Amino acid sequence: MNSSLLLGIFAVCLIDLASAQCDLQAVMGCLSDFQQLSKSGSTDMAAMCLSFQKAVTCLAPLKENCNSDENFQSSMTSFNSVESMCAGGGECTGRLQNCYMDAGIDTTGGINPNITCEDAKTIQTCVKGLSTVCEGNYVFSQTMTSFQDVVSNCIGGDQCTVGLRKCYVDAGIDTTEGSNSDLTCEDATNIQKCLMSLGTVCKGNFGYDASMTSVQRVVTNCTAMCNYIKECNMDYTFPNGIPSKPDYESGCRAIECVESKYKRCFTDKAMESSIKKMKAFCMDANLKNGLETYKDCLATSTINEDCKGHLAPKIEIGGNETEAEECMRIEEYAMCAKNGVTSCDEEGFQAYAEDTARKVIKLKASREGGIECTTSAGVQAFSSYVLILAAALLMFTKAF
Repeated sequence: MNSSLLLGIFAVCLIDLASAQCDLQAVMGCLSDFQQLSKSGSTDMAAMCLSFQKAVTCLAPLKENCNSDENFQSSMTSFNSVESMCAGGGECTGRLQNCYMDAGIDTTGGINPNITCEDAKTIQTCVKGLSTVCEGNYVFSQTMTSFQDVVSNCIGGDQCTVGLRKCYVDAGIDTTEGSNSDLTCEDATNIQKCLMSLGTVCKGNFGYDASMTSVQRVVTNCTAMCNYIKECNMDYTFPNGIPSKPDYESGCRAIECVESKYKRCFTDKAMESSIKKMKAFCMDANLKNGLETYKDCLATSTINEDCKGHLAPKIEIGGNETEAEECMRIEEYAMCAKNGVTSCDEEGFQAYAEDTARKVIKLKASREGGIECTTSAGVQAFSSYVLILAAALLMFTKAF
């Protein structure tokens, strides 16, 4: 479960609640204060959790009459899972919020506060002191993990940070894109040499270690790939969006060819996992049939141009996208695809575009074996309860 559930769950789970015995109006009344607080744009987590607890108390006497309703039962299962975000009550959430305020960070804006290395160290020290009172609190654990990465990225100071960025810039890589996925073998080799020269000054720096690991994998694969990509006429960016039927068929033939060749060259678990996911993508009957059924709509659609910005994470070089952030990006891409085809009124096309977009972007998920996302979460270089609530508030407000 990721942090956006705190508000997003409500919007999803209460839409179809209806039963002759279940008092839906009373249920909605229990949530009215919570809804108003969300629409106000508040990022006060202590207030949010207080409102959540009041809603729980209010809903308690309604459960007996509503428990026979399958939709209500399902919604309550998700609703109760939010409890971990408010574990420790105000003693935790209030003090967690104070850690930011004491460091001079304005938490009211809700989006990407400017946190320096010194700020990050101060907040991390403060948050560590809450380990007992915040035990079991999801936001606390996410904040701890995030700030460990942020503080680690400060090791080596500007000498490391500037040097790390320069390695990419000198190789002609735009560091604002934040992804190693488009590195050529020559790029990777040059960057690796540069990174090795920073080994001493950047020792222990999270961003440096992540960059080194990523680039090393590209170099290793380039060294041993036996030219199978060239032999199979494979476009390594496939699928770079929702493909046309000819592009889909061509890309899938290349995948089949690559699978038969790559094991002769080297063994790589990530490559094996990637090919396995690609094969499933190529054997998806619904996807394949839809490319033919909706070919006219797809031909005039601008989905791939309008939505391509969501395919790769927008983080600093060496940064680390969390699972919650990746889930939000998947959700944004799917919604962009769905909303981008409204001009074509062919029945079922919107649903197909959304479903296919999810399949496409999940192929590019960074975690081995893929990820399972139940909802969305904020996309930033690091997580904090401020960012968590900002994304969730937006979803909840739009739902009502």
